Amino acid sequence: MANLRGTNALCYIGGTKVPLANEWSIDIEQEKMEAPHTFVCPPSASSQWTERSGGYFSASFSISALYDDEDDSPIDAAMSDSEQEVILYPSCTATTKYWIGNFWIDVSMGASVDDFVTVDISGESDGQIKWAPNEV
Repeated sequence: MANLRGTNALCYIGGTKVPLANEWSIDIEQEKMEAPHTFVCPPSASSQWTERSGGYFSASFSISALYDDEDDSPIDAAMSDSEQEVILYPSCTATTKYWIGNFWIDVSMGASVDDFVTVDISGESDGQIKWAPNEV
């Protein structure tokens, strides 16, 4: 088993590599629907527990990057008014394993006098995302 370091990760939005990316994450959630409680007489141990069933899935991602004044592609993606294909590779040396899906993009920038200008990119999924090679 190989231990991976984030220093060789890759991030693409809309087919364009995110410049100077230094951190990313992806979160997948499944909605949990709670079964309604009903009166049970006489009470039993099983009636004391909440039951849940799975609902719809959703995903979100975030990428943190340093601002590159020669490449505004993350800002352009957020301003495009359409979902963008996002691909997140844990390693640039294992390009057959990655997350892929369409996301609505948000971007924020920050600057301080004693640090680099940063660009934070995030998004919410529009439909199913996949983990390749499994194509979940």
